[in-house]
Amino acid sequence: MDTARAVRAHIIWTSIALVFILIALCLTYIFTPKDEWRGYRVNDESILDHTNMSMVIREKGVYLVYIQVNFQLNRQKNGSSPVELKILVDFTSDGEKQLFAAAQDTQVVTDLHQDAKLNTFLLMKMQPKSQLSVRVFPSEFVNYKPEPFSSFITIVKWADDW
Repeated sequence: MDTARAVRAHIIWTSIALVFILIALCLTYIFTPKDEWRGYRVNDESILDHTNMSMVIREKGVYLVYIQVNFQLNRQKNGSSPVELKILVDFTSDGEKQLFAAAQDTQVVTDLHQDAKLNTFLLMKMQPKSQLSVRVFPSEFVNYKPEPFSSFITIVKWADDW
């Protein structure tokens, strides 16, 4: 009974936090002058580097990064087995490289085909030419055609500085 209450409380607090973040994002969009967004819509000014493997930040600021990855897990022949899922972030700023685990979870595969979702929010202070790339493990289980959800990265400039 206590576990059910804890799960319900966790879901409620997570939902409240997501609602506040959504409201903050909407207000940021509404009150941001739209001329600042024009440069990001030009096809020649891609946020990806020349290898298409890293995102390069052009403006100094604090960014809210949301990463969501969907996995398709398949049960092994020996029955149910745990699978460790990870989102790893490579971040380079001012010549300094950092690698950190942004999210991780262990799923026990009980169904023949089981969906799993891993997501995280990051609030990051970035400089011009900072690079950000994301890796997921196990990458062979990433579901590229999930329905109704998909895997994606969203980056929103939160503030000029903190």
